[in-house]
Amino acid sequence: MKIEEELKTTKFNNEKHKAMLSILFTANWLENKINGYLKTFDLSHQQYNILRILKGSYPTPLSVLDIKARMIDRMSNVSRLIEKLKQKKMVTRQEDSTDRRLVQIELTQEGLQMIETVSNNMPVSQDFPENISLEEATQLVTLLDKVRS
Repeated sequence: MKIEEELKTTKFNNEKHKAMLSILFTANWLENKINGYLKTFDLSHQQYNILRILKGSYPTPLSVLDIKARMIDRMSNVSRLIEKLKQKKMVTRQEDSTDRRLVQIELTQEGLQMIETVSNNMPVSQDFPENISLEEATQLVTLLDKVRS
């Protein structure tokens, strides 16, 4: 659906303003779709992101700072999110023997199984969105990278 129809307006300052609103609307739409799916696993989007990051380094643990640097939402309270994942037995925390301020976070077998189950069945996956080609997806990524540069 076109952004004009979604927002029920045709009044934009210019095409760049329209593009910015379209990006924000689409990001929110995707996040709502993902959050609805993750809720069935009792996970937040940020918790899923941490599990995904840890899976990328598995079996090597990461520090809290390393995880935070790789987060999509860098404003997240990573320590609180990790504590919730620890309570769910998806991660473990290990204090460094030489520096107690340094904490290593490791994915447990339960966490590894969860991230694989969630990722393999994610409605927003490798084939999403179905109505754009791989070439168009590459072009979109290039344009979004340009927006952030």
